[in-house]
Amino acid sequence: MITLEESNAIIKHRAAAASYDTISEMTGISKPTVIKVCHEREADIIEARKIAWESSRDDIASFTKKRREMYQNLLKDACNELGKRSVSDMSTRDLISLLRTTEQNLASLESSNRDYADTHKDLSTYFTKEQLDEFIMEGRASWAYQHPEKYPINVYAGCPSDEEAETE
Repeated sequence: MITLEESNAIIKHRAAAASYDTISEMTGISKPTVIKVCHEREADIIEARKIAWESSRDDIASFTKKRREMYQNLLKDACNELGKRSVSDMSTRDLISLLRTTEQNLASLESSNRDYADTHKDLSTYFTKEQLDEFIMEGRASWAYQHPEKYPINVYAGCPSDEEAETE
């Protein structure tokens, strides 16, 4: 018999589209038990995926808004600084370059309203490993919610097997 915590861990991993084999390895629970729990708690898996999808949409919107505000503040500060400097000052070129780049980034965010991840920054600077792992799990669950045909909840639903879903 498994504990409620173990059962919840199985559901969390399955919601994130982990295969039965992977869940079994991660939790130390036998594959048949993992399959049984997933079958019994199918509704919980669907709900976890739905919640992750809704949460990730809100997180993206919030993150985009924060980045937009950051760019707007940076642009304002750079404009103020440029106004204080002489045009003949060499570092002004760097400041103009910063203004141009910041304006382009701000325009991109405003026109697309999508989250463009800053590939030049290390996210571990801003988040703990646990937070990053949680974001990854939420993202996978959100993706699985959007593509249920590729990420079946259990083998009893008539969906492709784990191996077939993983190769797609």
